[in-house]
This record gives sequence, C-alpha cells and structure tokens, in this order.
Amino acid sequence: MKITAIATIAAVAVAVSAHSYPQEIICATKGFAGHSYDESKVCCEYSGNCGALPKCTANFCSSSNEYKITCAEKRKRNRDSLKGLIHKNKKCCQWSGKCGDLKKCTQSYCEKDARSSDIYKRSDFQF
Repeated sequence: MKITAIATIAAVAVAVSAHSYPQEIICATKGFAGHSYDESKVCCEYSGNCGALPKCTANFCSSSNEYKITCAEKRKRNRDSLKGLIHKNKKCCQWSGKCGDLKKCTQSYCEKDARSSDIYKRSDFQF
C-alpha cells in the first residue's frame, strides 16, 4: 500500500513539473519574424502567465547581437566611460533594454573595484 502511494505521488509530481502553459508560444507566432528575430525561441504570449518563461517581446526575440559587447569593447569605444580595472570578457549591453536581460555596460557593472561613490557625486542627489 505504501509503495503504491509513493508511486502515485511521484507520478503526480512528474506530471505537474512537465506542465506546459497554453500561452507558451514561439516568437514567430507573436509576429516576430524575419532575419532580425529568432523565430523558434520559446516565450510567453502574456507576461506572468508562464511561470519563469519570459514574455515575447522584440528584445527577447531579437537574434541581433549588434549591441551585445564585452566591457573591453566598451572601453575601446569610449575610453572615458570606464576608468579602473575592468572585467575584460564580461558580456554587457551597449544600450539599456536592447539585449533582453543582459546588463548595460556601466562603470558599476564592468569595473572590478567600482563603488557607488565612484559613480555618483553627492551633489547629484541634492535638490
């Protein structure tokens, strides 16, 4: 009897974990098609309805890597933006919101010893 109950619980757990959501689609279904998009990428039609699966947005479905760079490339493009020692091979995004969840190439993200005092001056917060 106990073995049957354990087997039933295990089967239910497997079925629940394998659940797919009705809003789970691919980028092409949402209309993101063409050479700029990864049409086969799986995403959620509506935000928050597919567990941890991201919503189908232009940024998420984009196959373009033109904004995805390394901190070393950021320094090469704009020497004044990063002053200290950097994580040279750390991937980042040249522009906010253009690379999905990838962080923007900021001083605090790329520099090894960056502190908040390096980034903002006290006068920036005085009104």
